[in-house]
Amino acid sequence: MVAIDENTCPNNRKIDVAFVPEKVFEVLKSKVAKGSSVTIKEADSLVNWDCKNSETVIPVDMNGAGANLDDFEAALKELGAKKIVECFIKAHKHFEATKNTIPEEELPQPMTAKEWKVENDEEDEEDENEPPKYMADLFHVPTKAWEAIKVKFAANQEITKEEADALVNWTAPDSEMLVPVDMNGTDEDLDDFEEMLEQLGPRKIVECFVQAEKHLEKKRDLIPAEKLKVITIGQWNKTNDDDEEEEAHEEQAAEEEEEDEADSEDGEDDEDEPSTKKAKTE
Repeated sequence: MVAIDENTCPNNRKIDVAFVPEKVFEVLKSKVAKGSSVTIKEADSLVNWDCKNSETVIPVDMNGAGANLDDFEAALKELGAKKIVECFIKAHKHFEATKNTIPEEELPQPMTAKEWKVENDEEDEEDENEPPKYMADLFHVPTKAWEAIKVKFAANQEITKEEADALVNWTAPDSEMLVPVDMNGTDEDLDDFEEMLEQLGPRKIVECFVQAEKHLEKKRDLIPAEKLKVITIGQWNKTNDDDEEEEAHEEQAAEEEEEDEADSEDGEDDEDEPSTKKAKTE
């Protein structure tokens, strides 16, 4: 779903509005602030979003993005995932800084994804006769650490932060098996794991993963079998390293292109300089 439209205001200031999923935007903004890597898939989800009808989408003004993203796929390839997210962060700041210049009755407001679809005559797959496909939010945890911590949780024993952290920031060898859980079933949003570990404590974190495991069992028949395969840490790392390598290659290509453009501009300046000096000596 491409959530971009344009409105013209009576005061002659054009606002180039895009709506982005609030939850996804906040997670990616936090990742950029911490210097974490951003995948192409994550950046793409800001524009081609497919969130639930009840989720909130918020307006940003692409006039402040610092780059032309009209051809989004081309821009994503040229600039790289992290730069794209930075553009949307700038667009959001620009909207917040300039929204007072827009008449209140014309000011874009946050809305639900359902409301956006209705306003923009988008086909709503959730309203079709066919039942909606279930979108699992799968996460993998190391089998041995998971089984051990579940025993402690069931016995109401103390769980340390290190033990809870090991479910996400794995320290096990590459041969260790990983099992999937479905994070859609948790009471809490653990996308910013370090922050939530500090806020909730290790026991509540483990409780969330227990909920996620139970939720996966309830939804197992709705999830494609290939996504439920048990894999090793090594296999998981290889898959994700390939994604990061592709992203790094695209970012490097974008940087080289910028350097080439800068060199080209410097060359033009050098060509002009001799004629200027000559004119001064005549």
